[in-house]
Amino acid sequence: MEQMYGVNWNVDGLLADKELRKHLCVVQCFTYDWVHTLLQDGSFTIEAFHMLKACKIANSTVEAFLKDPLWKFPAASSSKSGRLHTVFNSYRSSSSHEADKLKCSASEALGLYGLLRHFIEVYAVCGDDLVDHRAAWEATCKTVKLMLAAKHEAGSCAAIAPHVSASAAAHLESHIAAHGTGLVRPKHLWQMHFGDQLLRDGIVLDAFVIERMHLISKRVADPVKNLARFERSVVSGVVTEHSRCLEEVLSSPCLVGACMSLPDDPDVFIANRLVWSGCKVVRIIVHIMLVG
Repeated sequence: MEQMYGVNWNVDGLLADKELRKHLCVVQCFTYDWVHTLLQDGSFTIEAFHMLKACKIANSTVEAFLKDPLWKFPAASSSKSGRLHTVFNSYRSSSSHEADKLKCSASEALGLYGLLRHFIEVYAVCGDDLVDHRAAWEATCKTVKLMLAAKHEAGSCAAIAPHVSASAAAHLESHIAAHGTGLVRPKHLWQMHFGDQLLRDGIVLDAFVIERMHLISKRVADPVKNLARFERSVVSGVVTEHSRCLEEVLSSPCLVGACMSLPDDPDVFIANRLVWSGCKVVRIIVHIMLVG
């Protein structure tokens, strides 16, 4: 039960409260994060590792493929994308073999998603004995593709949800056909909940946004030197920072923080942030057009 739901048993926990369960299904309130389920030591990294292994493709071959100077990545992600080949270097490859799955971060797995699909589609030789391996690989890739589509187009969640459920079920079935039950993990079951979550929430909730929130606490905690009241100081600072951010979002459109005009063009302003229609943009340059 612990493995199935991903919750450790606790005698004082919500799942142990029988009276509460009469009025509320706690399990239906769970949200299984697709990033950690598929990308972070998840089903995608397992299938990627075993697909390459089954096709007898050396990690050095994939490393050389990713290091090809002809690859041109978007400027916003060029630095990280240009280092994706390190996932397959000799040091990290040994770690992957020990774990029996591709060892990489969630952002690295997302960057590798399209590249590995292309590599396996073009260069992998799959015989009749690897039909189930190929089906498992394509099914988990399809699940990732559908979750990304739902994330980028929130209005389509209701239409995508049934396809996500079908893809997750197909992946588990083909995974067992290819590898048996020895490689089945709780996360293979968690992905079966994605379709229902899309229907319930209408949006995709993931850790890429939530985990960045720790930077706020870190920024507040770093200057605190008095450890005797450390927790109170940090909590007070975080609450104050959050209150200030809410005031900015609710205020009228304006430039926030340090703001100055360019010496050569007084109509061009540089500011730390811009608040506009409830959105906040950092490091902004604005050209003020005066209509007379």
